[in-house]
Amino acid sequence: MRRKWIIFSKLALLLVCIGFFMPMSCNQNGVELTKYCFEEAKDGEDITSFIIAICICLIFVAAILSIVISLLRIKKLNEYSLIADWILLGSSVFSGVFSFLAYFNRIRLELQIGAYLIVAGWLLSAILLLFASRSSQN
Repeated sequence: MRRKWIIFSKLALLLVCIGFFMPMSCNQNGVELTKYCFEEAKDGEDITSFIIAICICLIFVAAILSIVISLLRIKKLNEYSLIADWILLGSSVFSGVFSFLAYFNRIRLELQIGAYLIVAGWLLSAILLLFASRSSQN
């Protein structure tokens, strides 16, 4: 049963990955927002834009790492510790919230479908990881 919850949790993280490549804000996807922040940091020597760009990247990278780690251990998912999954999900959520709040202070953001898909993926993954944490090892 635990294996099923972990697999469903990773499928929910695919929503995060898909949402990253859809318009998130200002008709830009995560890659375009990251590129914009890196250019803004380079032009203005602004460290905050650089940190925001790293955090936007971390949303996607943490989700992918969590999926890859589970794929590498697919045969032993029942025995595998969920600590790495919780840490990666937490870092993805923290970096997303941080980048949103930091950017929200600069300009008025209008969230688009990609951002909502990312939040849905985070919530579903967290709920499913909770079920996996509470289910038996078998």
